[in-house]
Amino acid sequence: MTLSDVLEIILITYNRKRFLKRTFEQIFDNEKSPIRNLEVTILDNNSTDGTSDLIKKYQEKFPNIKHEKNLRNIGGNANIAKAYTMAKKKYVWVLCDDDTYDFEGFEQIEKAINEEYDVIFVQKTDKDFPSIFTKASFVPGCIYKVSNFTDTVICNMYDNISNMFPHLALMAKNINDNNKIYIPNKDYIQTYLGNSSYNCYIRGYKNEDEIPKWRKNMFWGIGYFNSCALIKNKKIRENILNNVKMGYCKNLSQSIKNDLRLNYLFYEKSLYNLFCLFNPLNLVQKMVFVKVFTLFLFDVLFYYHFCNKKFLFMPNDEKWDKYLKFVDEQKYIDKLAKKYKGKKILIYGAGTIAEHIFDNYDLSKLNIIAVSDKKYSSTSKYKDYIAIPPEDITDLNPDVILFTLYNYKSVKKDFKQQKISAKMENMIKRDRYILI
Repeated sequence: MTLSDVLEIILITYNRKRFLKRTFEQIFDNEKSPIRNLEVTILDNNSTDGTSDLIKKYQEKFPNIKHEKNLRNIGGNANIAKAYTMAKKKYVWVLCDDDTYDFEGFEQIEKAINEEYDVIFVQKTDKDFPSIFTKASFVPGCIYKVSNFTDTVICNMYDNISNMFPHLALMAKNINDNNKIYIPNKDYIQTYLGNSSYNCYIRGYKNEDEIPKWRKNMFWGIGYFNSCALIKNKKIRENILNNVKMGYCKNLSQSIKNDLRLNYLFYEKSLYNLFCLFNPLNLVQKMVFVKVFTLFLFDVLFYYHFCNKKFLFMPNDEKWDKYLKFVDEQKYIDKLAKKYKGKKILIYGAGTIAEHIFDNYDLSKLNIIAVSDKKYSSTSKYKDYIAIPPEDITDLNPDVILFTLYNYKSVKKDFKQQKISAKMENMIKRDRYILI
């Protein structure tokens, strides 16, 4: 059997003609694309931006493209659930309209399909359940065997729409049944990282006020926690929750703290969200929740109300200037310069934070010998400094490494394992009064 006999593509979209065009170019205009001749259904959530015209243009050249347009916008998550219920072939791969593809070596995915794996990841991940369940939250990250789409699973998918991840019901089913899961050694697809804080339950809706608050205020972390309740095996569920791998959060306490703060700041202090956070936990984990919640209340009641301290969230790209001014970054840089006077300093991190620091603050008192970042594969330039890959740091033998990273601890740990003897410190002052 050929790939077209067993695999179909369902691509969900809504008012993103610009992104969809780029996706079409990658899938259909690329002669090396292994999926360009498969049956591809575009599930259009009632777009009004000319998406239909773009699809018609490609249909003239590729008759394997089908276009199904919803009569009305049913919301992003409902469209995801609908996509899986439409599947008719042995396997289905649900795609979004804004990702990038690398089909080199796709033969190993085809081999996994021929070997009848139940779930086939198209992104590499660790083989532990926390990594698998987190990675599966990315819709196009998995190809699923349709025979596992039981009536119960489909119902759980629709029930899980309000939890933001209807498709995690599919992964929960495969974990519960101990089904065969294939993990490749490379990424065939990369997600487009847009506004991750945007509530995908209401994405696209024009009348958000008509949506119940408990749904409207759902966000990524809460939805993920509540989706974990679909895992029947208590030990596996406990393992996933204890080792949550979301952003900078690497354990249960960090995740609970982050979600409590997000809920307090942005989601109208939703009591429903607190219930969803608490609900899937076992007794020991609930005790951790109580501890973290108590400390959080202390911060809110004492430092915010009594000490009149401001609460900020981890800044996005537009807010780093405000954040750095709030923590008096220049004063902190001057302290570091005095502390490490005459020492050879390497700056690690050449991303958004570094841009703000180098462009807005005086670093002349720091004896900076180079800048390093994993994005460099060879010696380059960053601002007026030499830029090197991390593996070349030992050649320079710096006395001090200053991180321009929000979460620097994992990098620091890696450097220590590599026997880098330099003193290591974060260049970003962390204040306990800041909700991060």
